[in-house]
Amino acid sequence: MGKSTVTVQIESVVDEEWIDFVVGNVDIFGHGYIGYWAEDIEHERELGWLVFEDEEGPNEHEKLTDKELDRVKALWREGKKLPEGWFRLNRDACIKAWAEGVKRWGEKWYSEGNAHRYDYVIQMALLGEHRYA
Repeated sequence: MGKSTVTVQIESVVDEEWIDFVVGNVDIFGHGYIGYWAEDIEHERELGWLVFEDEEGPNEHEKLTDKELDRVKALWREGKKLPEGWFRLNRDACIKAWAEGVKRWGEKWYSEGNAHRYDYVIQMALLGEHRYA
């Protein structure tokens, strides 16, 4: 007998505590969460976080000139496309991450989750893959 596949669509209510946890404070950038690969550069409540993928190690963004960093910050504030390695960790990214959690672990992924799961879903939302372990 061959394999059968099915496409399933579900509706899930995003827990506002998840969004507040990610967008509302700096805890998500702890080394046990995403801080080992993502660096928080700038934050505004409505915009969320400007994030730099810091695969080379802490403070890699400091190799940029002030002018280059100011340009990236301006793009972020204006909602424009960011250069490679830069991301918006905002409400939309949290919702995308929420969907990744539901797909992988079900509706209770957040309430029953841990730092590993939070890291995984954010990587999937921002990077499109689980790149760091």
